[in-house]
Amino acid sequence: VLAPTRELVIQIGKNLKAANKAMRRIPEFKDSSQVKLATIYGGLDKKEQENALTEFGKPGILVSTTGRLLDVLQTSDEVATTDEEAKSRIAKQVTAFLNSISSW
Repeated sequence: VLAPTRELVIQIGKNLKAANKAMRRIPEFKDSSQVKLATIYGGLDKKEQENALTEFGKPGILVSTTGRLLDVLQTSDEVATTDEEAKSRIAKQVTAFLNSISSW
């Protein structure tokens, strides 16, 4: 999930965390494992956020500002996709998204 501001990333992350917790109360989902959630945005320690993406398996849901996601994809050796071409395509899509917003 991409959001334009850190405040929205935080709000979306809190809501998804609450929804994930609520799912455990539904009998059909009681025994299933929870989805791992990670939020990344500027203003916090980048290394800690990179660790959130790599520790204990990759998150099922990532909520991020476009700028921080692009930064992590372009500069982090820790955060790797299964294929460098996929990492490059994601970075290009985020860049195109940012360009479309700025020209809007």
